[in-house]
Amino acid sequence: MNTIIPQVLKVRDSEGLSNRQISKESGVGEAILSKLLNNKPYTGDTQTQLNKLETWLKTRNTQLEEFNNVLKEPDFLPLPTAQTIWKLMDMARTMRRWSMVYEGSGIGKTVTAEEYQRKHNNVWIVTASDFCKSARAILSELCDRVGVKTSGMTAARMNKALEDALKGSNGLIIIDEAQYLSDNVLNGLRILAEHKCGVFLLGNDVVRTRMSAVRSQVNMNPIWSRMIRPTCIKTASKGDIQNYMMAWGITDSEMHKTAWNIIPKTTGQIRTLADMIMLASSSASKNQEALTPKHLVAAHHYLMESIGA
Repeated sequence: MNTIIPQVLKVRDSEGLSNRQISKESGVGEAILSKLLNNKPYTGDTQTQLNKLETWLKTRNTQLEEFNNVLKEPDFLPLPTAQTIWKLMDMARTMRRWSMVYEGSGIGKTVTAEEYQRKHNNVWIVTASDFCKSARAILSELCDRVGVKTSGMTAARMNKALEDALKGSNGLIIIDEAQYLSDNVLNGLRILAEHKCGVFLLGNDVVRTRMSAVRSQVNMNPIWSRMIRPTCIKTASKGDIQNYMMAWGITDSEMHKTAWNIIPKTTGQIRTLADMIMLASSSASKNQEALTPKHLVAAHHYLMESIGA
């Protein structure tokens, strides 16, 4: 079994990885991986599996070398923008009304929703898309989140089962990427959630502009009458940027000012800032230099630079 298995075991134990994580990253089935790591008989093509693990080791080593000594991204942070979104979610859930936050990409809408879900019971997140925007698709996704079994159910039966499950839940339905939903689907959600739970929409500016269009006014008025403080957040605030950088261990005021001048002009906001910090700290580490604004600016230029054909 050559040297591959001992190397995998060494990486697993030293980095605290699970067999499941190694299986997902390497493409080796978890049951097969367990047999190989425990030196148990495996009747399949052993060499193919070992080749996958060898590739995984090489790829992992490359990744580790590239970002050796890079600053580590912090877990969820209650940044000022996140706190604003959190309060709106509390209002919608408590009052059983609708609310929405829209426009800015990378300001933390989705991660705040996920953290809110972790900290509260009966919060269900459905992400809409081109593949998940029909009434049946949204009902099916909601049933899955709520725990309603849908095998053999019609859309009408799913709707009825959801109504029963939502009653008395004091819950919150969060629709991420809500710009994909039609007026009819949004109104279906209105009827489904009425007097049972709150609904919170997250998305880009299309959510607000389409729902406010003249052609949508008749359909959308019943929803707007239930909407509390629809909020447009275009960019990360100075407080977001400063607190986020502090969480990375970056306390230098000049670094903060550099980020303030760059981040509000980007499309990725806090997400872009995270990428910039990782690249900047990698560059500083390789050159055995202290992290400075020049590294941050260079990282931004590298991320935004187009590669010609």
